[in-house]
Amino acid sequence: MRSSSETRSRILKALSAARSLPRPELPNDVLIVSSPDAVAAAKVLYVGLLSAGSRASLVGPTEASVLIMPYREFPKVVIYALSHKDNRAVRAAEEAAILGSDVYFVAPPIHEVLEARISRYENVRRVEVPPETPLMTMIFASVIWSPKPLGTRASRVQAELEALDSAVEWAEESYRDLIAEVSALQGFSALYTPSVEPGARYLCQASGACHGALPLEELQRLSGDVAVMMETTAESHDYMDLELLAGSRGLRLIKVLFNTDPLTAGVYSALFGALASGKVV
Repeated sequence: MRSSSETRSRILKALSAARSLPRPELPNDVLIVSSPDAVAAAKVLYVGLLSAGSRASLVGPTEASVLIMPYREFPKVVIYALSHKDNRAVRAAEEAAILGSDVYFVAPPIHEVLEARISRYENVRRVEVPPETPLMTMIFASVIWSPKPLGTRASRVQAELEALDSAVEWAEESYRDLIAEVSALQGFSALYTPSVEPGARYLCQASGACHGALPLEELQRLSGDVAVMMETTAESHDYMDLELLAGSRGLRLIKVLFNTDPLTAGVYSALFGALASGKVV
């Protein structure tokens, strides 16, 4: 595990890289395509678009290629990939380009053969993220790219986005005890409510001790007797019955609560995941 200062430095480098990326023009109807290992980032953009009143769909590459794009037109398609040999994501980009969509392919450098395949299409915009911190960079970029939410939430969200530079220090201070507790676990599962799925997924990908990440509704499928449960204050009331169920099963539940806007909760929960795992991926 890296030192907290090194982890903090890598997170801030990922934020700086995200701010330097070209910003996609996202209309009202967007198809978001993500490989499983990049869903933590894709979900942030998905929530951001929904919060702004936009229509958005989030699907996997094969689902997009076979079941959706041949039958429905999308002006913009945003594709997230993490592996350097993600043939399915590249195929989805090719299908979208052939069908006339403007495509943003967001990924670290991929295999040269796959890069050559997508470079043939003028309507595919390659958005390359640093290979050292690809997932965290994509998470930051996704919240930066999100349109402003509707109504009175706009000012709060804007303030939170402007404070991202200090968010790491804030998270370290606010969750110090929980970070220490989670980082010491030898084995656990992660449970999440919708807004903080990115953080639970990130934690499980970065930590070698995590058995898997599940929606809180699926806690019956847990393996082991320890779970890190991430949720927001806005969602917690809906899940009180499941928290009680977890207690009745004798499950050791480590509750990580985020009092932030649902749009930014994904980012803050991912910061927690990075700090608790000591890894910025």
